[in-house]
Amino acid sequence: MDNWPSTIEEAAKFRDELAQKIRISPVGREIRTVAGVDIAYSGETAVAAAVLYDMTVPGIVAQATAVAGVNFPYVPGYLFFREGPAVLAALAKLARRHDLLMVDGHGT
Repeated sequence: MDNWPSTIEEAAKFRDELAQKIRISPVGREIRTVAGVDIAYSGETAVAAAVLYDMTVPGIVAQATAVAGVNFPYVPGYLFFREGPAVLAALAKLARRHDLLMVDGHGT
């Protein structure tokens, strides 16, 4: 991914900039679709899976996977910079957009 942080210093700057944009508030509308993602590793390769669940049907309406090389070290507090490229690629492959995203262990 272009402009993806490759050092702890770049990641810290990016994280701090994003933290200033966080707004926690009620959704204000009905949540119809929920996407969930997770990652597995094979050596220096990350495999992401994304599933889209429709709360109104209910059931799984889409699923996708993506594979990406791991280009960021494992550092507590910076996990998304390691897993993000694969997660974002899998989400981009889903046939529909989600209203809510569930992510394991990435903090606020």
